[in-house]
Amino acid sequence: MKIKFKRSKEINKIPSADDLEYGEVAINYSSGEGNALLLTKKADNTIAMFSENAHWDKKLNKINVMVDEYPTPERIIIIDFYTDEEIPTRKDENNPILAHGRVVLNVNGYLIEKFATIEVQGKSSASKPKKNFTFAFYNDAEYTDSYKFRLAGMVAHSEYVYKANYIDATHARNIACNRLWEQIIYAHENPPYRGNEGVLSIDNGALCHVDGYPCVVNINDEFYGIGDFNIGKKRDNYNLSKSNQNHIQLQAEPRASFETYVASQWEIRNPKSPDSSFETKLNLWFNDNAKSGEAFKTNFPTHHNVQNAIDYFLFAEFCYLDDILDNNVQLTTWNGSEYFMLPYDLDTCFGLKWDGTMVYAADTLGTVVNTTLGGSVSSGLTSKSFWTKFVNAYHKEISAQYMNLKNLGIFSIKNIAKIFSELQRPFGSYYDKEYAKWTNSPSKTITSYIQVIEWVKKRIEWMDDVYGRILPTGIKI
Repeated sequence: MKIKFKRSKEINKIPSADDLEYGEVAINYSSGEGNALLLTKKADNTIAMFSENAHWDKKLNKINVMVDEYPTPERIIIIDFYTDEEIPTRKDENNPILAHGRVVLNVNGYLIEKFATIEVQGKSSASKPKKNFTFAFYNDAEYTDSYKFRLAGMVAHSEYVYKANYIDATHARNIACNRLWEQIIYAHENPPYRGNEGVLSIDNGALCHVDGYPCVVNINDEFYGIGDFNIGKKRDNYNLSKSNQNHIQLQAEPRASFETYVASQWEIRNPKSPDSSFETKLNLWFNDNAKSGEAFKTNFPTHHNVQNAIDYFLFAEFCYLDDILDNNVQLTTWNGSEYFMLPYDLDTCFGLKWDGTMVYAADTLGTVVNTTLGGSVSSGLTSKSFWTKFVNAYHKEISAQYMNLKNLGIFSIKNIAKIFSELQRPFGSYYDKEYAKWTNSPSKTITSYIQVIEWVKKRIEWMDDVYGRILPTGIKI
């Protein structure tokens, strides 16, 4: 069927059957450019919805039809939230504190206008002056009919996270590290670990880590701040079923032991209602971690994915992500036996301290080993025994993978510079508005694009020494 578009001169007109011929689509728009409601005449002579997510580009006289799916942002996402209610300033896990209203999301000129709620997001970040927010999208004013949509090919969500990046004045660290992780897991001949198996082995957009895009948030037409518009830790993004007892995911709380399961140190994220086999399956991982000597390496592949563990450690070491070695790690299995460590909350990186008040030197401290390899382990790590045994057992494999990632250009100054540039450029002059409003941002005088690049340069020199020269000889830490 060849579709012809027919535009009414009368705004907001709903066409009758007499207005259209079969195969014609009526465009009914509320503004000169933006979202358009498309209606069509069916073969039974009735009028039906064709799409409510069309976009009319007046300049090009072109209509793009988007069915709850929006393209990769090519410029900054603009989020306008309108509410008559007080904006939440704290988080309550037991009694969510929400502001109800409506939101207009502008992605490359495509407008998503929906009802929405916002809630303070995060744990330690919730105490900061500038808040992260969870945006929940709805089709109705009663906030009961959730609206899911896909962005940039990622799995569809009805909730997205505005990451305010209060401690990171570059506003790039968190997403930059997530994109670096994506490169690392694709640096193997076998497919990346996504949890889809057998006939379900399709790329459905689930990343098993966060991704997002630069955005600006306005509340009631007043500038709130810049940041990132991110997907979060929802089950769909990890290919997890809440009722599948083999789909297990835990998040480490600060500071979790890796050798003994202590329930208070781990948040159970999946399954929704664990059965009696839950701790038995978990202890497969913890018991192997508690072994020592030759038994540690002999048993390690039984309940760990070795490739994942090596990638995860090198990722943490290269970026100095000490906050993911016994905190924030998403411990995940899709079969109840083989566990993967997946990263989350990555803004404490490239030397930036957790509160944004200082930058650690790139060439004097590792997450587990120091420059001299004199047995030094980061003193704050509860999991230091596990990671020390791991590095001693797999030092040759770790060193080989480091050199592989370096030779592929993944661990390189050029790659990090490109990632940061792509994430920072869309903000443009919004940086000035951000710094003018959030004058107490802790890192704005100590970090920048150049600081990150200079830090990475020194970090590579340090890792060349440790993982390219010293560890391959078999020296134990």
